[in-house]
Amino acid sequence: AAAAAARGSAAGDDDAGARTVVVCSTVNNPTGGRMGAAALRTLRDALPSSTLLVVDDAYAEFEAVGARAGEPDALAVLVEGDARVDGGGGGCHHWILLRTFAKAWGLAGLRVGYALASSEEVAGGLHRAKGVFQVNACAQAAAAAALREGDAWMYERVRHTVAMRATLLRRLRSLGLPTLPAHANFVCFDVWPASAAEVATRLAEERGVLVCPLGALRGANGLLLREAVRVTVGDEADIEALLEALPAVLALQPER
Repeated sequence: AAAAAARGSAAGDDDAGARTVVVCSTVNNPTGGRMGAAALRTLRDALPSSTLLVVDDAYAEFEAVGARAGEPDALAVLVEGDARVDGGGGGCHHWILLRTFAKAWGLAGLRVGYALASSEEVAGGLHRAKGVFQVNACAQAAAAAALREGDAWMYERVRHTVAMRATLLRRLRSLGLPTLPAHANFVCFDVWPASAAEVATRLAEERGVLVCPLGALRGANGLLLREAVRVTVGDEADIEALLEALPAVLALQPER
């Protein structure tokens, strides 16, 4: 789909024929690292004008109340780039921004999201390349209902999740478990010398706590987790269940 959009975006360019598509994420899954406005701006300005830049902005709402507070969001950076190009500056001016209802809006599993594009030509290319089976009627109805409710409730929940994330990071570090910086609704931590897969199995079977084993993982800050585990940030009860189970599963004492 992105390639089809790129073919549409190249039409009319001086260097038409270029078919480069660059895909990036404002927050990476599973490491939790973030790009930030400055880095996105640098990427935007460095790309040839015929390039299509596709930005995965799935965790935009969590950034808005977290580390990004006070700096422009990805959409603002991309629109700012359009003005720069229109004024005679270089850089990429074909882009697609992807967002989802699966994270902050709580509609995971419905596979519903939306795209914002730099022009009708780019949007048209994306539309022509869409699959035969589109978002089902139930998912569309749920997304529309969520939007009708407004975003106040959603941001209240996001702020709570960000607060719980800080608590979870602090408590994991108090157990001596290295963690990666987190900017979404999940946290990655290291259980080495234990096996991430074995820890995940024991947590599920013995304690009913579900985590995702990842193995070796290097964060954007360069920190290497040798046996990384990813866990979604829940509420207070969820965090307590995890932290109560971990010392026994890892054969650790909390004061390690």
